Amino acid sequence: MRSHRAFPPGRGNLKIPTSSRRAARAGLSLYAPCRPKGRVTRWVAWRMVDLFGPRAVPGSPVEWVPPMGVGVWRDLVSEWTEFLGPFDEVAVHQRIQVSRRGFAALLLADGHPVGFVKVRDGDDAPLLNEFRALTSISSAEPRSFAVPRPISVAGVEGWNYLLTTALRPDLHRMPSEPPLREITAEIRAGLVDLPRAPGTPEHWEPMHGDFTPWNLRQRGDGTLFLIDWEDAAWAPPGADEVYYAATAGVFGGRTTRGRTEAREASVFLRDRTSDRLKKASLAADRDQTASEALLAELERRAE
Repeated sequence: MRSHRAFPPGRGNLKIPTSSRRAARAGLSLYAPCRPKGRVTRWVAWRMVDLFGPRAVPGSPVEWVPPMGVGVWRDLVSEWTEFLGPFDEVAVHQRIQVSRRGFAALLLADGHPVGFVKVRDGDDAPLLNEFRALTSISSAEPRSFAVPRPISVAGVEGWNYLLTTALRPDLHRMPSEPPLREITAEIRAGLVDLPRAPGTPEHWEPMHGDFTPWNLRQRGDGTLFLIDWEDAAWAPPGADEVYYAATAGVFGGRTTRGRTEAREASVFLRDRTSDRLKKASLAADRDQTASEALLAELERRAE
């Protein structure tokens, strides 16, 4: 594999290729910080690449090695190439949670993104759910946001993947005042055929499920895109708006406008977050602290 830089410094879960300025910028586009320090770090890295070249990306030089065997990796690459054509390197986003194994990769040809893939070891249910959700929402052609187009969901020897088109590698940011009601209305309409789990209350509505400022991003021209649909499901009315407001406040230091007072949705999200905290083993104390802060915010909203 080609050389990379582990970014951001201190965490290093992104592996940024250093073959060219274009490839390095594409890798940096995988970083979606909400907090001021993270936003500054990425802006500085982007400008350093522009001025001094790809090896100016702050972070330790590393050589990324796929976590599966060489033969499995070769078979995966062969399948992706059938859909996308050849690519020559990857920018990698590794999951920081110990309990959620896997990685995502931006597939590059001469520094240009040609596809994006999520890879998981084991359970393929979240990827199948995301494929269904993306297929439905893409067909609905939402006007308030863009989504990647799903291409394939499959696997090789227990390593499952979701392959999609790649979004434009921009220096995107957390939206300032996103039109939450318009966005969530289009989510509900686009996911209306999403399967209902047994016992789902009749008044519940489809939700994105991880509607946060790091998944809803704004480009420099003002357009929005929405990613990570693994948790799409049915939930109490207003769940997406409540979750966005809570995460924007805790992680981005911003308040949002919209229908965020729904108590049933707040209780649902509080319980879901609490359950995940009990099951998860997080890799860093700061992630544990952040999750606990989010839980506290949802508990406040559920009162």
